[in-house]
Amino acid sequence: MISYGRIEAIFHPLYLIKNFLAFLLGVVILFVSTGKIGSIPLFAPVGFVFAYNSVYFINDLKDFEEDKLDVHKFKTKPLLNGHLNKNEAKALCLFYLITGLMLSFYSGILFGFSVLILLILNMIHTFFLKSLCFPLILNIAIMQILKISLGWLSISNSFENFPFYFMIFLGLLYSTSYLFYKRERGIVDIKPNKKILMTMFKKPINSFFSVATILSFVTSFLLYTFRLHIIVMFLIIIAFVFSVKFTNVKRISLYRTYQILIINVYASVIVSFFLMSYIPELIALNKLLLLI
Repeated sequence: MISYGRIEAIFHPLYLIKNFLAFLLGVVILFVSTGKIGSIPLFAPVGFVFAYNSVYFINDLKDFEEDKLDVHKFKTKPLLNGHLNKNEAKALCLFYLITGLMLSFYSGILFGFSVLILLILNMIHTFFLKSLCFPLILNIAIMQILKISLGWLSISNSFENFPFYFMIFLGLLYSTSYLFYKRERGIVDIKPNKKILMTMFKKPINSFFSVATILSFVTSFLLYTFRLHIIVMFLIIIAFVFSVKFTNVKRISLYRTYQILIINVYASVIVSFFLMSYIPELIALNKLLLLI
């Protein structure tokens, strides 16, 4: 019987779910922004998640020697824990890349090129930016914006009513969370206190991306007509961030905890956005907020 480790090595289920939900979030944002929603081409989300799945194999192959020096990565890296060998990783990478791009371009020329650009940005991330913190985090924000925009582009080729500042907020929010996860994850084993928070925010790059995220959030709230959605999304994020405090990270790696947290936030935001667009009382409350 095939083990879960082997399944995870071949399919990357957490990444598949996370990327599909990012795509679906773009579809929901189209609906919230325009009040219209069309049929999603079946091959669009499949093409995207397949094509993007190839980058995880490329990253593991490229960082193989470096990862061997980190004992913690043996838990999550299939090339290190024996669930996958290099030849299998290369074959799977080509399969996902070729199949994903074919399906993406079949879904639409603009959509296909958008997926291709996303892959190129990820290659830049993997091969050139890992030692350059500011460009790395900025590139992650751009990639996240493009990821979510794919849901919009799968249905519409028009950028009319496209919420640029809200997309910027989502991209910065993701990249800032990545920044703190990567650079400040040591604090997970320390009891949080004001001194630790002050130390974190004294770092210029942490402060810059945190302030930029807050400013884009405020701009989005003031500029767009879905104010209730933005408030609820913010509350969902806060709730899940604080829930990490009660998560037993010893049973499940911090890496997986971070991925599951993002999946939960995506899913909760998508469901709440749909509900707030259909329940009359919530629609009325959103209109009331527009008077502020």
